[in-house]
Amino acid sequence: MSRDKNTRLIEGSHYLVKSLSSRDEILKTKGYFEGYTQLGNNQAIILKLDDSHEYAGEKRIIPCHVIASIDVIDQVEPEEEEQKETSSYFG
Repeated sequence: MSRDKNTRLIEGSHYLVKSLSSRDEILKTKGYFEGYTQLGNNQAIILKLDDSHEYAGEKRIIPCHVIASIDVIDQVEPEEEEQKETSSYFG
């Protein structure tokens, strides 16, 4: 497995994300990564909350700039991305 596959978030994987909630609090979110989204001018991640949360099954959007750490609970095997065929035209 290449280093890139080990260091990127993979859709469907289970993570524990610790993010800044207030000056003195850390918010812990356990869930399944569903992808990235834009939140205003900032990027954010989308997690589907697991059964450890009161709102299990709901989605939480966490802005990337407030993430303190991400723990990998269970990482699924990434799907192989199809390489796009590139063509050149000389004329």
